[in-house]
Amino acid sequence: MKSLKMFNLFLLAGVLSMIMVSCSDDLVNDARPEISLGTGLNVISEDATLEAGQSFTVNITGIKGDADLRTLTLQEAGVNLPLDRLSFSSGGGANPLLLSQSNASSFDMTIGIQAHLDIASKAYTFILEDVDGARASVSVTITTTGNPPVIEIPVNNATFTVNPGTNFTELFIVNKGTTNLKTIEVLVDDVSVTNVGQLFYGDLQTPFTSNPLDIPSEDADNFSKNIFFTAPSEVGVYAYKVRFTDASGLKTEVVLSVTVGRPVTTLEGVLFNQAGPQGRGGLDLDTGVSTGSASPIAEIRDEGIDLGQSMPNNWRQQISGINGSEIRYLKAGENGLSENFLFENVIISEQLLLLWNSGVSFTQRSVDNERDVSDKVLAGDVFIVKKDAKFYIFLVREVVVTIDDNTDNYVLDIKF
Repeated sequence: MKSLKMFNLFLLAGVLSMIMVSCSDDLVNDARPEISLGTGLNVISEDATLEAGQSFTVNITGIKGDADLRTLTLQEAGVNLPLDRLSFSSGGGANPLLLSQSNASSFDMTIGIQAHLDIASKAYTFILEDVDGARASVSVTITTTGNPPVIEIPVNNATFTVNPGTNFTELFIVNKGTTNLKTIEVLVDDVSVTNVGQLFYGDLQTPFTSNPLDIPSEDADNFSKNIFFTAPSEVGVYAYKVRFTDASGLKTEVVLSVTVGRPVTTLEGVLFNQAGPQGRGGLDLDTGVSTGSASPIAEIRDEGIDLGQSMPNNWRQQISGINGSEIRYLKAGENGLSENFLFENVIISEQLLLLWNSGVSFTQRSVDNERDVSDKVLAGDVFIVKKDAKFYIFLVREVVVTIDDNTDNYVLDIKF
């Protein structure tokens, strides 16, 4: 039994000796390569902030460990950099770069790198590997900044009034920022247009193929193009947002205010005191031409003079509708009409029906009790008229009162 125990002790000692030798061998063979970034003029050796797409230079030094050096890999955010963004001081035609025999023990290499185009912070890592697969690496973080593109034309809030389903166009002149323009996108009421057949690039023969649309390379540096749009088929006011994005991801945009509907016809008319010049006491709102107060083509008439008063106080300064026309007041903030209502904001005829429903009816009757008549008409009054299925709106721009005759009159701005 004693001999057997002694044998086991010798066996255990031999195994331990083999393990110690093996560990010693591993420690000897564990010398890895070394890599570092050199310092100096115009080279990056630590984290830096650059403009998007700006080139920078690194000076990389490598030294072998126990085994010869084999490859150098350059990565951005964990992905190998493409060759078109790299330039080597000597050699170089791949990434990973296979090191030559003359660089197998050590090397000192200068490499130019184009920074990423988007605005972000990204790690640039340089990985050195030897023939035994041992690795060493060093990294710097590059943070990019940039200037967005600038739209020169059109100015913000350009306005259009167009018929439903028709085309309209705007010229866009856009100066690039730090990087070239990349895409143009059109949104209507903040929703990207999906029907690209309603958008045209440069002319009506070149519809968008996508939205956003990649800007052709010849326009990416200096953009000056007409963009055509097909208006919606439904009447309304739409915000067309045209957004330009550059290669850095920086954006600039402009909003076009587009009113879809039949543009109103605008004209001036003069309605005279019914007791004044013969044949001018009525008004044809379709032409702005004065007519007789009983003319079949007139929509409104003046109510003449008060025979109980003498000039210049005899003019009633009231109006009424004739030939089936009805007149109502439009008073901001009354009967559902917005407090912000302005005559000049009426730009399409489809608005008139809604305005009619907010009109305030006349409460007085004519002397002969045959017509509803207005209160005393003053400059700034706004009236809306309905005759059959047609609507008119007019603003009393001026009330002219004469002293010694009955040529008193109203100067009207008319829309229909």
